[in-house]
Amino acid sequence: MRAWFWRIRTNRKPPAELMTGTIVSIVMLVLAIVGGWPYRYYQLLRVVVCGTALFLVLLARKQRKGNWVWTFTVVAVIFNPLVPMYLGRELWGLLDLIALVLFVVAMGKLDVKRWRTSIRR
Repeated sequence: MRAWFWRIRTNRKPPAELMTGTIVSIVMLVLAIVGGWPYRYYQLLRVVVCGTALFLVLLARKQRKGNWVWTFTVVAVIFNPLVPMYLGRELWGLLDLIALVLFVVAMGKLDVKRWRTSIRR
């Protein structure tokens, strides 16, 4: 089994993992907004959202969409699992909602079909 990074670097196919990761992040954020989960769920949420945000930073950079690069860099820093931010439950709910909206909008604005052509530049 080859790593996703190998496929990206060799331009074999657009990464389906990117859209899958974005959808998983959206579903997890919706569940987090509903609430009532153990703390381990929110730790996993940080890992998934931070990883997806970093993928979207890479994609936005390749498509030369600077505002999206900065937006998802901030999302990755906020949801960083290595140096976590400890905020109140209400503030995390608001941040989850903002991240959810950003991921949904990014699915339409960042074109995964253009991944191949943008990576060759």
